Amino acid sequence: MNTFDRILGDILDFVRRFLWWKTKTESVKRKPFQSIQKPISGKEGIATLVLGRDTPRAVRTWIFSPFRRESLNVPSADVLSDVHIYLDFLGPLANTPETKQMNWTLSQRKKREQGEAFLTHRIQVLKASHMLNAHGFYDYKLLFWKDYDFYRAGTGDPERWAVATVDRIIHQLLTNGDIEWEPVVEEIRKEVLGKYQQHHRAA
Repeated sequence: MNTFDRILGDILDFVRRFLWWKTKTESVKRKPFQSIQKPISGKEGIATLVLGRDTPRAVRTWIFSPFRRESLNVPSADVLSDVHIYLDFLGPLANTPETKQMNWTLSQRKKREQGEAFLTHRIQVLKASHMLNAHGFYDYKLLFWKDYDFYRAGTGDPERWAVATVDRIIHQLLTNGDIEWEPVVEEIRKEVLGKYQQHHRAA
C-alpha cells in the first residue's frame, strides 16, 4: 500500500469513527433534573430539590420556579425564568488517590493554623430556562458565584453547614422572590455558622 492509499484509508477510518460517535451522541437523550422530594411552596414560588447535574462535585441542587405574574414592566421571558442554586464540593473526590487526599488535608490544616480560610464549597446561582432547549440543555445566565470555607473546629464535616446555608437561601427566595445575592448569602452563612458556634459552646 502506497502513502496515498494509507492517507485515504486513515481519512475513511476517521469518517467512520466520527459518524459512529455522532449517531451514538444523538441517540442519548438528556433529561431534565429529577425531583427527589416533594416541592416546597412559598409566597413567591415553588422550590424543588433535584438530582441530575453531570458533575461528581455536586452536593445540593435547588430549582426555584417563581409564580407567573403578568406585568407591563417585566418581559415574559423573565417572568418565566427559574433560579438554579448549586452547591459543589471543592476538595478531593472519593476516587482521588490517597496521596492527593492526604496532601489536601495537610494543606488545609496548615492554612487554618496560620489563620487563613481554606475554601471547601462553591455556591453558584443561575437564572435558567424552565424547559430544556433543542440541544437538550437549560439556557443559563450566571447571577452569582463564590467559594466559601464552611469548616468549623469540632465537626469533621463542613458539608453540613454548606447544605444548611443553601437550604436557607432557597427559603429566602420562597419568601422574597428576589435577592441581592452576595450580601444575603454571606449573612445567611454567618447566621448558620453562628448557630453552630452557640450549639458547640452549649455542648
